[in-house]
Amino acid sequence: KYLDEKNDLLISPQFKYLAGAMPRSDFLVSPVEPERCLEELLKIGSNKMAFEYYMAHCLLKGEIGQFMKHLHLVNQFDYVKLPRHFQEAILVYLSVLGREDALPAGGNISREIIQQYADFNKILTKYNKNAKAAYNELLKYRDTYWFYALYYYKAKEE
Repeated sequence: KYLDEKNDLLISPQFKYLAGAMPRSDFLVSPVEPERCLEELLKIGSNKMAFEYYMAHCLLKGEIGQFMKHLHLVNQFDYVKLPRHFQEAILVYLSVLGREDALPAGGNISREIIQQYADFNKILTKYNKNAKAAYNELLKYRDTYWFYALYYYKAKEE
């Protein structure tokens, strides 16, 4: 239909979005670090998919500092509320810094998640921070970023 008509393809909302999400300049993609391509796409400011993939990459790789560095971009998108795993990662970050009282821009965390994180840490403390001993009791949080960070994430050996 669009090819037969003489109208501009950018009239369609889908095509207009795609055109707006394209990089404005050429860049190289490293085969070793393809996620840098996503970082380049974040500079455009309107590519929600690139933002979500990049943030997920940071969380899976344990790069919470990079995650926090780009968190403010969440305000450019139409989130009704901050994704749950984002909220959970923010709590981990603040806990590591010892700054549980300081939420970053765009970092609205639900009261329920704060309570769950407190319970998670309480259980871990009960077992003297022994993750192996606390495993069965912490299983109720197996779908959280905290559980992933504690049991599944392995830092890259340098």
